[in-house]
Amino acid sequence: MKPDTLNPYVGLRPFNTNESILFFGRQNQIFELLQRLHKYHFVAVVGSSGCGKSSLLRAGLIPALKAGYLVNDSNHWLISIMKPGQNPLYNLAESLLLQINPNADTKDCAHLVKQINEEGSDVIIDLLKPKREESNINFFLLIDQFEELFRFSWDKKSTVRKDEAIDFVNIMIELSRQSHFPFFVVSTMRSDFIGDCAQFYGLPEAMNQSQYLVPKLNRIQLKEVIEGPAKLYGGKINPILVSQLLNDLSKIKDELPLLQHTLMRLWNAEVIINQSGEIDLTDYEEIGGIEKALSKHADEALNSLSKEDAATAKQIFQALITIDENGRKIRRPALLGKLKLLTQLSSSKLLEIINVFIKENRSFLIISSVTEDEDQIIDISHESLIRQWERLSNWADEEKEAAATYNHLSESAKLKKLGKKDFLHGRELQLALSWFEKFKPTNVWASRYDTNFDASSEYLKTSKAKADAFEKKENMRKRRDKYMMIGIISLVIIAALSSVLVYSFGKKNKLLDQQNQQIQQALNSLNGAQDSIKDIINQSPSVPEETKTRLKNVQEQIGYDQIKLSKGLQQPNVNELIEGLNGKNIETRRSSLEQLVREYKRDPEAIRLAFEILNSKNRNKLTPEALVNVFYFLNATSDDVWTGDLWESAFSAISDLERSVRSGNFTMGPQARKQMANFKDHIKMSSRLKK
Repeated sequence: MKPDTLNPYVGLRPFNTNESILFFGRQNQIFELLQRLHKYHFVAVVGSSGCGKSSLLRAGLIPALKAGYLVNDSNHWLISIMKPGQNPLYNLAESLLLQINPNADTKDCAHLVKQINEEGSDVIIDLLKPKREESNINFFLLIDQFEELFRFSWDKKSTVRKDEAIDFVNIMIELSRQSHFPFFVVSTMRSDFIGDCAQFYGLPEAMNQSQYLVPKLNRIQLKEVIEGPAKLYGGKINPILVSQLLNDLSKIKDELPLLQHTLMRLWNAEVIINQSGEIDLTDYEEIGGIEKALSKHADEALNSLSKEDAATAKQIFQALITIDENGRKIRRPALLGKLKLLTQLSSSKLLEIINVFIKENRSFLIISSVTEDEDQIIDISHESLIRQWERLSNWADEEKEAAATYNHLSESAKLKKLGKKDFLHGRELQLALSWFEKFKPTNVWASRYDTNFDASSEYLKTSKAKADAFEKKENMRKRRDKYMMIGIISLVIIAALSSVLVYSFGKKNKLLDQQNQQIQQALNSLNGAQDSIKDIINQSPSVPEETKTRLKNVQEQIGYDQIKLSKGLQQPNVNELIEGLNGKNIETRRSSLEQLVREYKRDPEAIRLAFEILNSKNRNKLTPEALVNVFYFLNATSDDVWTGDLWESAFSAISDLERSVRSGNFTMGPQARKQMANFKDHIKMSSRLKK
C-alpha cells in the first residue's frame, strides 16, 4: 500500500456511474432490477435511508444498461439523472435537454418547461423521437430521492406547487407507458414515505405493480464490500479486522454509509499514519471505530475552523436540515444565494467554509450544478450524517425548537389580528422574549416557515410594551397600597393610644381639667381615624378583604372608646345595674341588658362588674330573669378582651355559684342554668384558642 495510492472507498457519498468496478455485493439485486425493468418499464426502488438505493442504481443498474443487458442488440442509451428538488419540472427538463444538447442553457430549459406545462408529456415525446429514429437509442430516467417531491408539495398554501407535483408524477408514468420508443423510469425513495404516495392518483397503482424493496446485505456480501476494493488497489485488510467490522455492523443503523466512511478512513489512516502494510485493528482504534468514526471526522472538520466560521457552519447545516410532520430529520437543500442572505457573507467566503466539509474525502456536503436561477444548490451528502453526527443532530433539535417557538409566535400574531387572542403576557411573553433575544431570528431565517415575520416581531414588541405599562401601573398601585397601609397602621396606633388613655383615665375616674383636655384630644383623634378608615374601605377597591375586616374591627374598637370618652368614663355601679336588671318593667330590663352588651362587651372592667354582681353578697338581690341576663351579657363579650385574670375570675365566680346551688343556699332557674353552661363552654374554648 503506497502513500500515493488512490483511496478505493467512496466514503459517505453514493457511488457514481463510473465507479462500478468498486461496487461489490449487489450482483443478484442488479439482475432482479433488470428483470423488473424489462417487464414494467417503471420500477420504484424503495428502502430505508442508508440502504444503498442510489449506489445500487448508479454503480449497479446503469452500468448494466450500458453493457447491453436490458435491450437486445442495443447498448446505446440516453441516461438522465435528476432529483425533484424545489423545481421538479425544471430539473426534469434540464436533465433530458442536456443529454440531447449539452450546450442548452437556462433559457432553453425554461422554454421547455413552459411547453410541458401547456402540452404535457407529448412535448417530451416529440423532443426524443428524432433521437430514437436517428440512433436507435433507448432512454432511461433515474429520479433519485423521489421523496423530495413530497416536501416540495407540502406547502398547503401553494396550489401551484401541488399542481406541479401532480403534473410531474403524471408525466413520469406516461413516459414509462408510451409505446413510441423504449423509455424506462426508475425512482428511489425512502420506505418511510410510502404513505405519501397516496396523495397522487395513479402512483400507488404503478408502485404496487413494480416496487422493488432493497434487501439487506448478508454477511458474505458485506465481506465482499469490505475486501473487494482493497484487493483491486493492492491493499490488504487483516482478517481479524474484517470479523470485527462484520460484528460491529450488526449493532448499528446506517450500516452501509457508515461502513464506506469507516473503510475510507481506515485506508487513509494506514497509508498516511501507521504504514504497517495492512489495515488492522490499530487503524480501527485510530479512527474511533465504526460507531464514532463519522462523528469524530465531522468534529475534526468543524474544529479546524475559526470560532466565527464554526458559527457560520452551524447556520449552514441548520439551514440544510428540516424535521417533517412525522418527526423525521431530513435534508433540505438550499440555494447558495439564500445562504448568503442568511449569513450576510459573500459567496466566496461561504464556499470556503463549505469546502472544508467536502475536501480530503470528507464528502459531508455536496454542491450541485447551476439551476435556472444560475445559482448553486448546497446539500448534505447523506442523511446518515444527521443521525450519526451527534453535534449535527443537536443542531437539528435546536432548529426544531426555534421553529416551534417562532410558529407559535406567528400563529398568536395572526389570531390577535382576527381578534381571537390578546397580547402575550406572563410566562408566555417571557419565553418568547428570551428566545428572540438569544436566537436573534431574521426575516430570511423565518421565511423557511412563513412570511409573517414582520407582523410577528411587531406583535411581540407591542406585547412587551403593554406588559411594561401594566407592570409600571401595578408597581404604582403597590406603592400606593404600601403608603395606605402605613396610614392604616398610624390610625391603629392612634386608636390604641386613645384606648390606653381611656383605660388609664377610667382607673383614676377623676374629672380634672387636664384630663378633660386629654379626653377631647382623644375624641378628635378617634373621630379623624373613623373618617379615614371609612374612606379607605369605601374608596379603595384594591384593599384586600382581610385588611378591610381588620379595619372594621378597629372601627368597632374606636366606636367603643368614643362612647366611653363621651360618657366621661362613667360606668354604672353594681346597685344601679341590679336595680335596672330587676326592674318590674320589661322595657327597663331590656334597656339595661342592651346597654351592657352594646357599650361594655369589650370592656374588661364591665366584665369584672358582672362577676361582682354574681358574688355571694349581690346575687341574692337578683331576680331569676336578671341572673339570666347577666350570663347573657357574659356570653356576648368579645373573645379578644379575655385575659388570664379574667379567666381566673370567671372560673372562681362560677365555682362559688355552683357550690351555693349544691348546698341549697341559692336557687337557679332552668334558663339561668342553660346560660351558665353556655358561658362555661365559652370561656373554656376562648382559653384554648388563646393558648
